[in-house]
Amino acid sequence: MDPLSLLGLVSVTVFLGFTGMYFYKKTRIPDVIWLLIFGILMGPGLHVYSQSTFASLSPIMSAIALTIILFEAGITIDIYSFIRTLPKSLLLSTMTFIPSVTLIGISLHLISSGGISILHGLLLGSIVGGTSTVSIIAILANLEMLGVDIENVKRILTLESVISDPLCIVTAIMIIKFMTVPALPPLEGVGDIVKTISTGFLIGFIAGFAWIFILSRFRKMIKYDYILSIALLFITYVFAEVFGVEGSGIMAALMFGLVLGNSTSISKMLMLKEELEVDREKLVEFHEEITFLIKSFFFVFLGIIVQVGLEYVIYGITAFIIIQCVRWIVSIVFSRIFSLTKLEKDVIGVVCPNGLAAAVISQLPLIYGIPGAELYPNTVFIIIIGTVLWASFVGSYFIKKNIT
Repeated sequence: MDPLSLLGLVSVTVFLGFTGMYFYKKTRIPDVIWLLIFGILMGPGLHVYSQSTFASLSPIMSAIALTIILFEAGITIDIYSFIRTLPKSLLLSTMTFIPSVTLIGISLHLISSGGISILHGLLLGSIVGGTSTVSIIAILANLEMLGVDIENVKRILTLESVISDPLCIVTAIMIIKFMTVPALPPLEGVGDIVKTISTGFLIGFIAGFAWIFILSRFRKMIKYDYILSIALLFITYVFAEVFGVEGSGIMAALMFGLVLGNSTSISKMLMLKEELEVDREKLVEFHEEITFLIKSFFFVFLGIIVQVGLEYVIYGITAFIIIQCVRWIVSIVFSRIFSLTKLEKDVIGVVCPNGLAAAVISQLPLIYGIPGAELYPNTVFIIIIGTVLWASFVGSYFIKKNIT
């Protein structure tokens, strides 16, 4: 690959991601769509970049993106708000995730006349059964510009998306383990998942706590604290993967971010004599720029390597319809349980976009050597476009309808 053409691609991607946010305000079409279209033009469209070359970068791109996504999820969570809103968001996430995964698994098996096994269908369902934090925040911010108060439902949906990222990743890894070790007893598989989560959380907490102690004690001496934090984040990820349990690195990244983002709260919980404090606002501000770069490039990357075929379109539309039908039914039940307004019910019913997390997780089957791995990114590509456009346009429609 020509270094100059790669540098040009990165530069154009950053500008397109930036201008895409402004196009969104005018057209209601999110930047994700523009980035995916640009990737398609550069890859399968005009063949400017080799699909095979970019596909070979999937393992490293996915590892970086997953680590950054879960670290962001950790640092943006306020632990007290998390505890208060957790029951609602966890219930909403579970009510949506389980039936979506199950129905997608069974439906794809039937539509493909057995060509896609139920286990492969369930894996696809686990990849797209959650929501995207990046997409949720962007879409809700634009819906708020219509002049309505959706603060309550915004907290629920944002935390739901934070919960769904690790939920989708852990479930996908569990299904992949059953695929790679067919004779693995179910209880042993569940035990492996518990071990993965607990090991990752322990390593992430120890690394995070040690780092906030160092940052608090030597604050004036450490100049590049954010860059050093990112470096330690990847060291923590690698350590958990190598010396812990396979798959525990992403859980370590989540806990590492959670500790850094809630250093003061954790100090009080542990009743420390000296309060450990990290400049959370500065940390989040810098990390948003890194996330923007990763998000923009990864969607272009997905557009370059994707292969849009009729079968993938059919599978993607089927999964999209299932997700939206399940979500609408769940929103009705959920609103009755918690006495939500009609507007809040409608927003929950239509705003469940997939995004960066689904795009990244769709690369895991390729990394783990699952046969037919091309099914996942190609189908997820269709689902992302469908759910994002649906949330943007239909969400706006329902809000305007409630206003009038």
